[in-house]
Amino acid sequence: MRHLSIYLLLFLQLLFAGVPKVYAQTMQLSPQAEISLLTCSPGNEIYSYFGHCALRINDPGNNYDKVFNYGTFNFSEPNFYFKFIKGKLNYYLSVAAYSRFVPAYESENRWVYEQILQLTPPQKQYLADLLLTNALPENRAYLYEFFYDNCATRPRDIVEKSLQGKIAFADTIKGNTLSFRQLIDPYIKKNEWVDFGIDLILGYPADRKATVYQYLFLPDYLMNAFAHAQVTDSLGNQIPLVKNTRQVVNAQLPPVKKQLFSPYLAFGLLLALGILVTRLQVKKKKFSAIFDLILFSTTGLLGIILLLLWFGTNHKELAFNMNLLWAFPMHLPAAILLLKSNTPKWVGVYFGIFSVICIVLLVFWLWLPQQLHNSLIFLISLLALRAALLYKAYLASLKTVPV
Repeated sequence: MRHLSIYLLLFLQLLFAGVPKVYAQTMQLSPQAEISLLTCSPGNEIYSYFGHCALRINDPGNNYDKVFNYGTFNFSEPNFYFKFIKGKLNYYLSVAAYSRFVPAYESENRWVYEQILQLTPPQKQYLADLLLTNALPENRAYLYEFFYDNCATRPRDIVEKSLQGKIAFADTIKGNTLSFRQLIDPYIKKNEWVDFGIDLILGYPADRKATVYQYLFLPDYLMNAFAHAQVTDSLGNQIPLVKNTRQVVNAQLPPVKKQLFSPYLAFGLLLALGILVTRLQVKKKKFSAIFDLILFSTTGLLGIILLLLWFGTNHKELAFNMNLLWAFPMHLPAAILLLKSNTPKWVGVYFGIFSVICIVLLVFWLWLPQQLHNSLIFLISLLALRAALLYKAYLASLKTVPV
């Protein structure tokens, strides 16, 4: 349970700990004021895998240079972890000095690009007013949704609002559109276990095709979208949204070391062990339920957790999880009943049906509506093998029952 909570915690992008108290007021911008989008590269720490976005107001005339960051949360909030797991944790817009923002990314060897927006003075003022009002204590909180409402979508939405429908994003996506799961895959492949954990807890909603506009929940895609966006000026002409782009931090992350112990190796070794145990039991014609008790009770407990994540939280992307087809909660009581000397007949039938389900899963693997992690092929093969053996033992027990 603890490890799955960590995976879920890391899956939702938490970029900065702590929320400073901000008491924002409206401010009349000077003619020198500029507003820009800051985009930060993904990092090697799990919480930074997807990168980050923020908005900057730089007004030398008012000696004001602040970064507006929608990716903050407050660890001291009452019932923090319970609210997080339930999907009811508030995230915040916080405001910090730009001079503190850049060194943090320099120290992590993460590049930062700044795109200065081509806005008229009234548009700049309106956007600044929106940001400052949004940063007030009574307005800064919002319910974070990784795919739909996060540190990238919030800057996009408030810039759109300030331009009052005069912005158009170009369709820069070539070829078939990707699902949400496919969009985040390149960011998490660097850590095989994180990739496995996220694939495990994400349900079918993550496999729906995202629209080009929905791609912008990822900072990299938002930066690219801003680079190609057009704004309608007062004469009705289309002009670029971004008038200047500069690299604030020029850095390169060191390559991530390849993990030796991956889910593929772990489940491959487990399958090999299961085949060895099965061969020994068949050869000696002596059956022990200890291996199956551990295997099926563990997957049953996992199924209970996945079910709780589906029905017990507000995270919509965790619903309709097809991993429940192999990690079924009923495995737990069925496995425990294997220890009884007179195991109920339904347990044997149950494992017979489950072995067929596993075989169907493996046969139609490439055509499943939900993308399951490929390392599970080894685990599901083992489950199918042991379930089939349990069903065979059940059939053998029927023949030995005296008439």
